[in-house]
Amino acid sequence: MWLLFRDIAIEIQQVQPISLAAVPGRCGMSNLRWFATHSVAVAIATATFATHSVAAETSVMSKMSASYRYDDNINVATTDKIALSGLALDGSVELRYAASRWSSGTTLKVGAERYQHLDFTSDNPELEEPKTSDFDNETYGVSGDLRYEWERNTGTLSVGYSSDSTLNTQFTDTGLGGLREIEGSSYRDTFTMSAGWHSELTERQVLDAVISAQSVDYDGDRYVNYDYASAQFTWSYILNERLRLQARPRYSYYENKADFAITSETFGLEVGVLWVIDEKWTLDVLAGGTDVSTEYDRDGFFVFNPVVGQIEFVELEDANSNGFTGSLDLAFKDEYYGVSANLGSSYSPSGSGVLQESNRARVTAYWKPRQRLRLNVDVLTGYADTSGDSVKNKRTYSEAAIRVAYQIANEWWLSARYRYREQDYERSDQGQGQGNLVTVSVSYRLPKEIL
Repeated sequence: MWLLFRDIAIEIQQVQPISLAAVPGRCGMSNLRWFATHSVAVAIATATFATHSVAAETSVMSKMSASYRYDDNINVATTDKIALSGLALDGSVELRYAASRWSSGTTLKVGAERYQHLDFTSDNPELEEPKTSDFDNETYGVSGDLRYEWERNTGTLSVGYSSDSTLNTQFTDTGLGGLREIEGSSYRDTFTMSAGWHSELTERQVLDAVISAQSVDYDGDRYVNYDYASAQFTWSYILNERLRLQARPRYSYYENKADFAITSETFGLEVGVLWVIDEKWTLDVLAGGTDVSTEYDRDGFFVFNPVVGQIEFVELEDANSNGFTGSLDLAFKDEYYGVSANLGSSYSPSGSGVLQESNRARVTAYWKPRQRLRLNVDVLTGYADTSGDSVKNKRTYSEAAIRVAYQIANEWWLSARYRYREQDYERSDQGQGQGNLVTVSVSYRLPKEIL
């Protein structure tokens, strides 16, 4: 009876892959992209060949979409606002193979955005109006995973590479506003690896281990390249078919790749419960603390303070700090509607060059009033700050989106989406930035299994 519990727990305890090794400068980015992409491709090809020889099931899932979008403040800035409108194309293909014990998957994603109209509003005559081509961008990613099951153990391995515009990746990380000069689209390249192990120690005790690595490189001077690695272990004790206790120790290492080097290590422990309330409701709660050790390679630096209008010297000292970390996930899922709520507090890697304290609250919901009609709502609010007391860069942000999709024909969907964003930097005297995005899309989805 606890086997169902185990499967639910495996889904809930998915962890985003984390960080790896040093990254060369952007001057060698084309070579890095080639190397990363081909390394991932070789790994995926090997996995596919290994499983395909004994494959019992083969499936292909694919999606293509074309969109028109209008964003009235793409950088969510308080001044020097940039409004853009244009077209976007996206596509993805996922291949999966499964045998009695082996399974593997390969995913390829590509996309492009091209803007035709730009409206620039600024009170600064020294700023040159940007071009629409400054914000044109392409995105692509390739990933693969392997899974093997023994009688009481399961091993997983995944690897991936992606390249995306910082306009799409940085809102919940460093933010998009507060620019002293206009900057168009730059790229964030990410290489990830992750290995996991699930073991049923006894009839009531389960151990899950995840070791991950991530290397991130930015094409732009505004952001700082970094490497990040982590390991976490989750021990679970099953009280009954619906309730289990959890204990999760974790470790992480963050290192930026700037001339001003900063390294941070974290050690944390969280305990909690996983409760399958009934067939539709699930509650997952973890709470604990994390110790953070930060080292700087210099005594300080100068920075401009816009509040007082002066250059200040920020003194740095190696320090140890600690803080609360944890999460609460409550989910309800039905055939025609569902809702999930999440509260989280953690330390995460950041393109700002330092480890970041991240606190978030999120609510998502879906509703299917008719067979061909679907409504999605997504609301997010967060508070971010740099870890430690030497360098502080507090920022609050929120995002709310609503999407309506209608199936106009077999595998064809028409959708409209509205998104609102706002953010506010504590060190800025310019107030809160706000932005609105409207997107209209048509998409085609292949059947889930066509082979």
